[in-house]
Amino acid sequence: MPPPSFVTLATHLSRERVLVEMPHGTLMADHPKSLGGEGLGPSAGELVLMALSSSVVLEAGMGAHMLGYGVDAVSRSTFQSARERISGPLVSLMWMSRLHHRLELGVSVGHDERDNVASQALASPLARTLSKPTPIEEAIRFVKRPPREMSGFVNEVLVSNQNEQDEIDIGVVSLSKPEARWRIGAQYLAPSSALGYHDHQTYVIGSGSEGSLRGPTPVELLAGALTSCTVYYVVHNAVYRSMPVHSIDALAEVTMADDGTIASINKTTTVSGDLTSEQMREIEVMANSCYVGESLKRGICLTREVEVLDSTSGKGETVSLAPFVSCDDESCCIPQMKNAG
Repeated sequence: MPPPSFVTLATHLSRERVLVEMPHGTLMADHPKSLGGEGLGPSAGELVLMALSSSVVLEAGMGAHMLGYGVDAVSRSTFQSARERISGPLVSLMWMSRLHHRLELGVSVGHDERDNVASQALASPLARTLSKPTPIEEAIRFVKRPPREMSGFVNEVLVSNQNEQDEIDIGVVSLSKPEARWRIGAQYLAPSSALGYHDHQTYVIGSGSEGSLRGPTPVELLAGALTSCTVYYVVHNAVYRSMPVHSIDALAEVTMADDGTIASINKTTTVSGDLTSEQMREIEVMANSCYVGESLKRGICLTREVEVLDSTSGKGETVSLAPFVSCDDESCCIPQMKNAG
């Protein structure tokens, strides 16, 4: 029996808005106002964070449930980006180089059982997917018959960020500063269901198992991050360069492995417009070099900590964890917890 697979589709709507359709739900992606959007939904990078945070609390709930205990689990996350100045149609390559994550866990179990719940949560299949390179097959399709004409909106904030790269030498990699706040949060809601928090919005996230509330699964959110990011890259770069692009969508077919990680992704970007051969070649580079795609192809360093609250005594213990490192047999993917002090 072949591994299960699913399809996620992202379609550009207008300005910074992208519709993301997943098997268990639909949402609108957008950029925050600080990046030229309207903050009407999570950005592609924030969808990656929401996928990880929700997967962690869902795994914590599953682990506690198997022990016969209830659990309060909240996860928070943010990230740092790396940028490399390059030559060609893109000013630079960007990727998510570091993802910072915190788990706050309340459970009335013994010390060893508590550690097992935390370890199971932090070594979720989605965390293991993010920590190692993901095979992505990328294709692009051009359609000469345009269904509609796009607006001429150009995100001036992102254009300004691109222009700053002109002062950096080719091949130089720079790392963004750590953010001052947690960007995304998730909370365990019920067996197989969680809530994802993005600023003032809340999303129901399910495990996809029978009985879970309807909502996209963590891995569907990750696929939605990839497809929406692809759309953004074509919109930002092609429209800024006045290419006659009329519509953009990106479809990802995800194949799952038996252990719940992603085995492979086939991504197809469709762009319509009256484009020259040279413009098509440049747009292909844009579509296949998006922020989330570069992150998944490289693997992301996950650094995190956990605070465990004993609900019987009310005392908390902060535990630090080593960076998540992938290995051939995945034995090192189970974090070893150490007391912080």
